[in-house]
Amino acid sequence: MKIYVDGTFYGEGDACISVLDKGFRFGMGLRGRFICRGGKFFRLDEHIDWLKAVAEKNDVEFSWDIPELKESMAATYDANRFGKKTAAVELILTAGAAEPSAKRSNRKSKNSVAPGSVVILAEELSDTKAAVPIKLGHVDDQAISAMAIAEERSRLCRGETLRVKRLAAADGAVGGVVMGPGGAVCACSEGELFAVSDGRPWVADGSPASFVKTVALELLEEIDYPCAIRPAKLRDMASAAECFVINDLFELLPVSAIGKNSFGDGNIGSVTAAIGEALAKKIGGKLKDPF
Repeated sequence: MKIYVDGTFYGEGDACISVLDKGFRFGMGLRGRFICRGGKFFRLDEHIDWLKAVAEKNDVEFSWDIPELKESMAATYDANRFGKKTAAVELILTAGAAEPSAKRSNRKSKNSVAPGSVVILAEELSDTKAAVPIKLGHVDDQAISAMAIAEERSRLCRGETLRVKRLAAADGAVGGVVMGPGGAVCACSEGELFAVSDGRPWVADGSPASFVKTVALELLEEIDYPCAIRPAKLRDMASAAECFVINDLFELLPVSAIGKNSFGDGNIGSVTAAIGEALAKKIGGKLKDPF
């Protein structure tokens, strides 16, 4: 794998950033994953605009040159010699090293995350990835401040305490469903959690829309599966006929169970399967140039 760091490509064992970088020390910065097929990115401009908007809403100064970022992302795809294959390109913009206190005292209140490092990775995605149902089992509950919620979701409930229902998939991966007051579903850390009732998909409306949620709703509309938005608790989703997750690469992940609540016989539901097939065609380029 060739990794881009601040204008230079490195091997996996050589790529690094400063240990003083606030991105390394405190996790400060911005991150996004983008789909690229044959050198063409899926909704690249929209996705970068969304990252910039998230930064501005959280009082973070976005001072990177967008055309340069796009060129660097395309160069990373090419450097890894994917040809016409589909890849996930990950963009990480770090906050940079902390400034001396004398300089910080003269700065405006807005948080500056530049100059920082630009790190870009790319990983090939399988076009024939099998859709295997995942089972989500309850691990524990963790009380967190709303300030910890990613992106602009925290702005809706800032100052309140939410709960995260941590869920473990069958492969050991752990995600989380953010619970608002009264147990309303606010977010799914691995993407967006959808349910199917009476043959139609729906999603909980507990927070402002993320980029994944916004685009997923548009794609569902385009493939003739318009999605309803309704207030819901996790138990409402667990009692639906089917359930699935759409992640940040717009892959559909069928869910066979949430806790003790199983969907059907544990296999992929018919509506979920149809939506997954249509989305794969849409994202995979089998329909006319979706990129």
